[in-house]
Amino acid sequence: AAEDRPAHVVHQLECNVDDLDPRLWPGVIDALLESGAADAWLSPITMKRGRPAHTLHALAPEGAAEAVADAMMANTTTLGVRRHQPLHRVTLQRGWMPVRLAQGGAAAGREVPVKVAHDGTRIRNVAPEFRDVAAIAAEVGSSELEVLEAAKAAAAAAGLVRGAPVPAGLRGPASR
Repeated sequence: AAEDRPAHVVHQLECNVDDLDPRLWPGVIDALLESGAADAWLSPITMKRGRPAHTLHALAPEGAAEAVADAMMANTTTLGVRRHQPLHRVTLQRGWMPVRLAQGGAAAGREVPVKVAHDGTRIRNVAPEFRDVAAIAAEVGSSELEVLEAAKAAAAAAGLVRGAPVPAGLRGPASR
């Protein structure tokens, strides 16, 4: 149950931006994560007079909120950052487990890390790390979809499925 998991205090920071070249957003998100944000994301919005824009959001642990706000202002055209009252964030435990892709595909035999979210006893979610999936697909000349599906199948074959017991040897934490 959620009440059995520890809650972490985080601050939600956000700003609205209507004049940033959209090609810069991936680097902005990376900069926020590198500055200490636990998570960062964009939401499309419409501002006054119908201007299309984005709200940039970040969740920052207690000690990183100022650095994340500074990164928002340094990497965007915003004039200010809103910082909400501390929030209590409940999360699943996470770790990594490598899986080897089955024979038959272009990426056969390659290893892909799979993120395993769990509650301490049972697996709640399994997701191949997409950066690794994309890199393998590019290396072997295959589609990302083919490698992603092979990684999901390898995870299932290894018993990494929702509801299964948490495996021994799970590497953690999930911050790769």
